[in-house]
Amino acid sequence: MHRGPCSLHDYRLVGAVNWVASLQFRHSNSHFCGGTVIGDYWVLTAAHCMQSVRADQFQVVTGGTNLDGTGLQVRYPVNVTIANYDDNMKSNDLALIRTGTPLEPSTRITGAVVSPAEQRPAAGTECQVLGWGLTKQGGRTVRQLRWTTVTTQSNDRCQAEFRTNGYTISETMLCAGQPGRDACQGDSGGPLVCRADGTPLGDGGAPTSELRLAGAVSWGVGCATPGLPGVYADVAGMAAWLRAAIGEE
Repeated sequence: MHRGPCSLHDYRLVGAVNWVASLQFRHSNSHFCGGTVIGDYWVLTAAHCMQSVRADQFQVVTGGTNLDGTGLQVRYPVNVTIANYDDNMKSNDLALIRTGTPLEPSTRITGAVVSPAEQRPAAGTECQVLGWGLTKQGGRTVRQLRWTTVTTQSNDRCQAEFRTNGYTISETMLCAGQPGRDACQGDSGGPLVCRADGTPLGDGGAPTSELRLAGAVSWGVGCATPGLPGVYADVAGMAAWLRAAIGEE
């Protein structure tokens, strides 16, 4: 649903971000969605990314920020577990990919799987969204990972902003935006990360050890459309499903 200009344009990444995954079609090695490594065998992405692709049709690429660089690792999925995703409402937009062989420990984000729902970032929290998606409508995906900062807002405020467009913001959604900053096509499923203590990321982000995975890029009306934030699947709001799918419950 993302259309129009957007701006994941900054290259200044602080610390290793090997935990961001590129999901690629096997036959072409072309990127189609993002994801986040949350365990030895587990990658979290958006459910809508998995709707029309089988586990044997794509690969998970991690270990670097440049998709043409060296040191990348490729893993092949053996199973995909999709949440109770509602394509009309865009709610519960998470999916778990299990790889056949383990991912390197260095590619796992610290604090990715949140347990208590109160770990959802408060409104006004500065976060970071990362991806290899389009930089403008009709453009191309990029090979170098990009990021930008966005600020979370309450679901009530988000609902008020989307009401005239006829969309419903559910409890499993998290909204975040900044004027001129947003995710776009190809960024879907990729991470929205915030500091665990809720303090601002600052110019250039924060070390991985200080980050918490807050959301996965889900949908929006345009990209960086004035007055409308991006919408993310709320990881904390779906923590019970996530733990059960991994087998922690």
